[in-house]
Amino acid sequence: MSMHETGLSSPERIQVASPDGVVRYGGDQEWYCGYFQRMAGCGPTVASNLLLYHAKGGRISLPVEVRDPDTYRALMDTVWSHVTPNMRGVSTLRHFCGGVRSYLRAIRESLACNALEVPRSRRQRPDLPTLAAFLADAMDADSPVAFLIRSHGDVENLEPWHWVTLVSFAYDADAGTLTGGIYNNAKPARVDLAAWLAAPGFGGGFVYFA
Repeated sequence: MSMHETGLSSPERIQVASPDGVVRYGGDQEWYCGYFQRMAGCGPTVASNLLLYHAKGGRISLPVEVRDPDTYRALMDTVWSHVTPNMRGVSTLRHFCGGVRSYLRAIRESLACNALEVPRSRRQRPDLPTLAAFLADAMDADSPVAFLIRSHGDVENLEPWHWVTLVSFAYDADAGTLTGGIYNNAKPARVDLAAWLAAPGFGGGFVYFA
């Protein structure tokens, strides 16, 4: 069989229930208090998702215990001071990785950053098997993946200039299909990664820590 489907061992680590009992799938940038934070906070929100997953898996310790949206926001606030958007947001993998590394140094922890750039030029982009292999490495390391989308390529459930958290994927080499399960501002969705990779636009990339 050419189909390969896998995901995180415990995606519930980054799920919390709001006071009304509704499950939230990761953090939501709308939880930030400031206007600019809510507008540009997708990067630090996704960084918080990745850090929380590793903390609940025992790989690192965080100064904040996340139990609900309020304590999730407290983590997001501490991460913001390191993964800090500028007027273009957190628009590069280097900006994202550098910010997470800075945060980890501040709390005396360490994780290695693994990144796969998707350039604007489609001729220079990694091919579908390369992307699938990168995602497989992340899931084998039981690490969520930060997905930078500079342009959505008309793919359903994707927004331009945005970060989301990838928690699973399904790849069919024979059919040439690759889809991903994502958490986007506390909601789950499924996206067509093969269509995004082939679409014209500004590219983006993928990051995981292990």
